[in-house]
Amino acid sequence: MRFSWRRRRTPVQRLVTAAGLDSHGTSDREACGAAAFRIVRRDAGTTAMVLAVAEDLVTDEVSYDIVWAFLEDVQNLVSHPVDGFYSPPEIEALLGSRCAVLWRSIDAFWARAARWCEQNGVPLKSSQELLSVQNEQLRGILWPGNRTLPGGSCIGLAGVLGYEKAGGELLPGYGHVTAALDAAGDG
Repeated sequence: MRFSWRRRRTPVQRLVTAAGLDSHGTSDREACGAAAFRIVRRDAGTTAMVLAVAEDLVTDEVSYDIVWAFLEDVQNLVSHPVDGFYSPPEIEALLGSRCAVLWRSIDAFWARAARWCEQNGVPLKSSQELLSVQNEQLRGILWPGNRTLPGGSCIGLAGVLGYEKAGGELLPGYGHVTAALDAAGDG
């Protein structure tokens, strides 16, 4: 009997490798963001494959937060009207059934957060300033954490955190406050 001594790849490594990237030297969060940024591009060539990996991973409870964060990044990125990016309906058409349910839940969550901001006087800026960023690395940091809304305004993580802290309805098994505390080592 032979035993393989090769370490099993983590869920993040599976997503990143499918996207054609290397996650060495980056945090899981950064790696997921980079994979999302890669696959939203029409010329990526790996979009369907990476989304199939996400569909496979979403059935594993350990991978749920990773897939959630990855799909949220993808959804936020495609919310921005950028030439060369897929549209939200185009990405949704490529999703497996389980990821499609999660996709719709994420979309509904962000819509509720945006409504809460509007109803509570939290200012939402135009997305034009965000979309005018020219530095590719800075885009990779800013764009996945912000969403362009249908009217052209933009909601970011500060608005989402405000909504959650005010008692807004969370997605089952995931919360931005908890994720932020975990990332900071305080969770």
